[in-house]
Amino acid sequence: MEIAVGVLVAVAVGICASIWKMLGRNKDPKQQHLASMFIAAAISDSPADAAGEIGDFIKSEGWNRVKAAPRIAHALSLVRVVQPVLYERATEISRRDEIWAKIHGALNPEQPPHSN
Repeated sequence: MEIAVGVLVAVAVGICASIWKMLGRNKDPKQQHLASMFIAAAISDSPADAAGEIGDFIKSEGWNRVKAAPRIAHALSLVRVVQPVLYERATEISRRDEIWAKIHGALNPEQPPHSN
């Protein structure tokens, strides 16, 4: 019984921490800018160029793959709330090599870029 209560408390603390982090990102101007870049990319006539600009922004912030992946996921969740009709296209753009090659380049330019 005590173990079950301990597990429930640990899960509750983890959930609260995740919510706190998400709320912090919602207010982060860089996170809002990233979401707006995905919205712009989703309506762009040149998704490759738009994805490259997103990659440049992420690289300029110094975010590696470990830091960029949750930020991209959160930005896409903001797109889903604000512009749900653009969510699928924004998600497709988030997988483009033009983004991941630049993020990867910030880590180790000798490894091949992320593949779809």
